[in-house]
Order: sequence, then structure tokens, then C-alpha cells
Amino acid sequence: MAGASSPRMVAAVVCVVALILLSAVAPLEAATKPIRCSKCDHACKKSCKGYGRDSSCSAPCGDPSNKAGCKSCLQAYHGKCLNYCGQDCRHVCVP
Repeated sequence: MAGASSPRMVAAVVCVVALILLSAVAPLEAATKPIRCSKCDHACKKSCKGYGRDSSCSAPCGDPSNKAGCKSCLQAYHGKCLNYCGQDCRHVCVP
């Protein structure tokens, strides 16, 4: 009997968690103002500033003798961030 109710219990818990997450996200989406498409570049530059300084570039940037490697890594991650941010922004922005 416990084995038969276990999948139902898991499904019920998953549904409850999904409803909680959706109810928490919906007000956040409604509260944020839509961004103008003309502001995407500026918003992404601001958002991506310092991107890659976490663990992404820790190896090259952790070596003081590897300044060129660190700079290259940070530029690559900054470029990747700008690309993804710009695509996402243009997908949701308003003209």
C-alpha cells in the first residue's frame, strides 16, 4: 500500500512546489517595468560589468604573472554575457 501511494504523494508534492514557485514569480514579473529595446545595450553593459570574475576566470586571474590570460578570459566571458543578455533583452523588450 505504501508503494502505491508513493508516486501519488510525489506528484502532489511536485504540483504544490510548482504552484508555490509560479505564484512567487508572477508578482515579480508584473512588478518589473518592461525595458525599451533602445536601452538593451546599455542595460546589458551595466549587467555584464565584471562578469567572469567569479570562478569562471579564477585560474588565469589567480596567477599574477598571467595578466594577458586573465584579461583575455574576462573579455571572452564579458562578450558571452553581452551576447546572451542582448538576445534575451531583445526577446522581451518593447519598441
